[in-house]
Amino acid sequence: MISTGFFARTRNPNYLGEIMIYGSFAICTGHWLSYAIVMSIWMTLFAINMYLKDELSYKNKAGWEEYKRNSYILLPKIFKSDIINLAIYVGLALIMYNYYIDCCDGHHGHDHDHGHSHHIHEHINHTHAH
Repeated sequence: MISTGFFARTRNPNYLGEIMIYGSFAICTGHWLSYAIVMSIWMTLFAINMYLKDELSYKNKAGWEEYKRNSYILLPKIFKSDIINLAIYVGLALIMYNYYIDCCDGHHGHDHDHGHSHHIHEHINHTHAH
């Protein structure tokens, strides 16, 4: 059981890194299906593996209870107070959500042609009508 360095604050820094990488891919696409795919991976494979590792591997090791109190399963436990950590993570989530709404929500993962294809379709339909 590694409990030093970044592992002192989070029990699964590797999963956290993978979540950040896959999440950034979903953000780049801006499509709901990308979010659905990464969320299903996170909620099944990652969550199950993290839980099983804690319960089957670490639970009976010396120092487990103290390590569990001083770290979170995924996000780093920055402060000793769970309330302060929760406030920080909720605040960060709201900032990221507002950024997404301001920057990305208008595109909805569609072709970014700014309506030009609509004009092309009108021209084609008008040409065929005559």
